[in-house]
Amino acid sequence: MVRAGPDDLSGLVGVQLIGARRTSTGAQALVRTEEADLLGGHVLVEAPTLEEIAVHIGARDARRDPDPGREGRRKVGTA
Repeated sequence: MVRAGPDDLSGLVGVQLIGARRTSTGAQALVRTEEADLLGGHVLVEAPTLEEIAVHIGARDARRDPDPGREGRRKVGTA
């Protein structure tokens, strides 16, 4: 888990931010352990809790498919 100022996670090269969440006062995201060293010393990097992992991965998946139940549905009145 990386925590930083609101603009500190912009323009990073070689780092995938997973489920990034930004507010006017800060930003946080999951990052791969091997990419954490690429962030520099101006951010806080710490081990995420299980809840943080679920929230951030869920946020990422929701952006990929805003209607995850769509594939299992069929139109009423069709065979």
